[in-house]
Amino acid sequence: MDNAPPEALVLANWHWATPLWYLQYIEGARPDMEVRYVYPEGAEPISATWLRRIEGNIGKRPLVVTNYYQEFGATPYHFVPLREAFLVQGEPLFDVPDDIVRLDVTFGDKVRLLGYRLLASSVSPGEPLHLDLHWQPLVELEGNYSFFMHLIGDGGRVLGQMDVTHDMAGYSQGEVAVDRYEIRVLPTTPSGHYQLIVGMYITLPGGGWRRLTTEGGDETVLLTEVEVMPPASPPVTLHPLHQPFTNGLTLIGVDYDTTLEGTRRVYLHWCRLGPEDGDYDVLLYADNAVVTESRLPRIPLGTYLTTAHDLPMTATPLQIELRSAGDVVPRLGPWGWPRRGRLALPTPPPRSRYVNLGGEMLLVGADHRRLSGGTARVELRLVAKKPLLRDYVVSVRLTDEAGRLVSQDDTVPALGAIPTLKWIRGSPVSDVHFLPLPAGGQAGPLRLDLIVYDAFTMRKLAILDDRLAKLGPSAPLAQVEL
Repeated sequence: MDNAPPEALVLANWHWATPLWYLQYIEGARPDMEVRYVYPEGAEPISATWLRRIEGNIGKRPLVVTNYYQEFGATPYHFVPLREAFLVQGEPLFDVPDDIVRLDVTFGDKVRLLGYRLLASSVSPGEPLHLDLHWQPLVELEGNYSFFMHLIGDGGRVLGQMDVTHDMAGYSQGEVAVDRYEIRVLPTTPSGHYQLIVGMYITLPGGGWRRLTTEGGDETVLLTEVEVMPPASPPVTLHPLHQPFTNGLTLIGVDYDTTLEGTRRVYLHWCRLGPEDGDYDVLLYADNAVVTESRLPRIPLGTYLTTAHDLPMTATPLQIELRSAGDVVPRLGPWGWPRRGRLALPTPPPRSRYVNLGGEMLLVGADHRRLSGGTARVELRLVAKKPLLRDYVVSVRLTDEAGRLVSQDDTVPALGAIPTLKWIRGSPVSDVHFLPLPAGGQAGPLRLDLIVYDAFTMRKLAILDDRLAKLGPSAPLAQVEL
């Protein structure tokens, strides 16, 4: 509210209108500002209602909107990020704000980076890092140009990312554009300091893409350093445990994910309740043979860490062992006495899911079957990671081998009965979708995918799995035959 221009008109959805009215009428905040609720009007699509309200007020006074729809991209207006809202401009911007960290970097002699604004320099795993990037086209451009923002660790490993693509035909030479980035950090990221970098690439007419370079030949530019803080609350797990070890570490849960064919990812959830005294290695066994071994990152006292271990599907039953300098670290029994032997982990089911969706919810199950009448029934099982403050839409999509959309169903969870604003930590929700299948469709393999997005801003929840993120913005559910 403090960031809105003087005398601004704020067009708001109900979730924003009510708290803003409270601040005005009860707290006496910003009496110069007017808040108008944009409500559905009959059969008119809600995006058309918003556009009509925008067109009726643009240019009269500073205009702020809380919603953004895909249809807005086809308008001549400019939507400038304003924290969680957008300032609507009727004309291009040519001034650079004074409160940003200035840059002067050019990519491919076509686009100049002018600066950025990082709202916070520290973040916890699974939480968002917000950044506004200001840039400027130096010449008239056509086609798609994309920016990518990566949080990287040792060896260039990507720990969080977001891409933004623009059709440059909608931008004028010399105007100042602003993009809002919401970079979610992988939940398996240890605490420490990491680098935030930015780069650009273009989509080629014949398919594929090519990165642009700076004047010095670099493909990326270092913006700043970000500190990842260890989480102070335990993760949500489907298999809770409480297995302390003599070194102060406690294994508090395990989860399994078999989304990718032929592999099983094992998530181990740790907590440190005693002082740190060395380096430790985690060994997973199947049939008394080591199937994976890795160094456990340092875990500050009183905090939590999740580690990921990729195994073949045949590796079962599983046991875990903790070692330090080659020696086995004993686990503790019920009365704190050391116990020998490895810890047997809960038996992994043949098929299981544990997919982190933007740090907001988990996909823990997915089933599908074809019904009579040319309809596919898809049932998702979702679990909230925390109390949710956003209204999310769950989209189940069927695409062919070329990526063309075959069928789609977008709904509020549980057929509209349980909006995510009602979810609290650990809430299990069964979400059923019915996808119409085209009559007489060509037989062949189809891909069933999941996307969850904000109902008001259309922003998609990131897939917080380094393996799945390489496949695109959606979570794969199954391969099906039409």
